[in-house]
Formats: sequence, structure tokens, C-alpha cells
Amino acid sequence: RKLLNLYFASEMSLKETAQKCYLHVNTVQYQLKRIRERCGLDPRRFREASLLYTALRVEAMSIGRGEM
Repeated sequence: RKLLNLYFASEMSLKETAQKCYLHVNTVQYQLKRIRERCGLDPRRFREASLLYTALRVEAMSIGRGEM
């Protein structure tokens, strides 16, 4: 979740995400690939990323209301 939130906050920039996470760009790419393998949505593709972004926002709102 943290990586995805930073990735989206960085406007999907691998380089900026890597800097914010103190990781190498290749590590960020690998972690995004693992996300794709686990949930079937590729955060590097805009349409799929928009679904992931929406899911993260809904989850954050639910947690904020104490629903999770």
C-alpha cells in the first residue's frame, strides 16, 4: 500500500517513487510487477492504475470511518 500510495502521489514516476522510498528504480519496478501478479492489475497501465488508485482511496475512507 505504501509503495502504491507514493507511486500515485509521484504521478506514476518510477524515479520519484524510488527516491521517496529510498529504493533503486529496478526494485520499484519489481514490486509493481509483484502487485500485478498478485491482484491482476498492472499499476503501470493507466486504466488499471486508476482502479487500484480508487480502491486505495475507498479503503482509506473506510478505515477513516472505522469500518475496517
